Amino acid sequence: NVQQGAPSGTLGVQTATPRAGSPVTVAFTNLVDPLGGSVSALTFAFDVDGDGVFAAATSGSSATFVPGAAGALTVRGRVIGGSGLFTESAVTIQVAAAIPPPSGTLGLQTASPRADRAVTVGFTNLVDPSGGSVSALTFAFDIDGDGVFAAATSSSSVTFVPGGAGARTVRARVIGGSGVFSESVVTFDVAAVPSDQVAPTASVVYVAPRPNNGTGVVATVVYRDDKGIDASTVGLGNVRLVLPGGGVAGMELVESRSLEGGTVVLATYRFDTSAGLPGTGYKVRVNAGAGGVTDTSGNAVAQVEASLPVGQAETVRAGGAD
Repeated sequence: NVQQGAPSGTLGVQTATPRAGSPVTVAFTNLVDPLGGSVSALTFAFDVDGDGVFAAATSGSSATFVPGAAGALTVRGRVIGGSGLFTESAVTIQVAAAIPPPSGTLGLQTASPRADRAVTVGFTNLVDPSGGSVSALTFAFDIDGDGVFAAATSSSSVTFVPGGAGARTVRARVIGGSGVFSESVVTFDVAAVPSDQVAPTASVVYVAPRPNNGTGVVATVVYRDDKGIDASTVGLGNVRLVLPGGGVAGMELVESRSLEGGTVVLATYRFDTSAGLPGTGYKVRVNAGAGGVTDTSGNAVAQVEASLPVGQAETVRAGGAD
């Protein structure tokens, strides 16, 4: 649609691969005003959805919009002079299908969540179908179920203290560079804070002959708690041998005995080696946290270490009783 003496220009697509769900820009170039006016005084109006209705004219020679679907889309634009004369142009865009947003698997990363302890929720198995690096993705979390997401960051996990027992729902988004995102939800149960919060104690008793004799290490540990030791947590992984260079080796549970109504457990662990124990600086470590012994309320024993004696067989104790 050309009016005599109206300004004109070339309407074209400025976006390399127009895609549904992503911003697309069309713009006029090669502007001419045959009446001799300055092209900087021209105004422009666009109909970006093909409904025949043009947006109000502005000084912007381009328009950016987000197509809602794939397929052919005709965009119309007008170059308007100071007298109101205008030229109308059209361009048909082939809009490609939307690329799925980035995604991941949202899950609880803390075993046995409790109301008064830090809980971590995070994404694994991240995928960006656009081909971008997953290291460039950002993440936003709603940890209290109020529908409000915290500002997006580069961290794929969030850690918080629930503060109350019961079912907890966390929502999270994986966000791509263009702003597209997928949203996931995970629900888990939070245990109440137990009335017993006193941790059990450990006493380490071990007897070891001189290093290099090839017999290894035997460690006996006494666990005590006034409410009772959870015997099911006594086993492999409770105790480790700390090597002089800082490495660790697991010690095998040989036997355990429950005494005094379950408030005391006597456990013996063994580390055998045919190569002997060269050098000095060995320690026996009672583990805290994962793999450690707990009481019947779930409180974990604190870490205890005892140095391996050098020379003749001897007995050393570390830790105390509650």
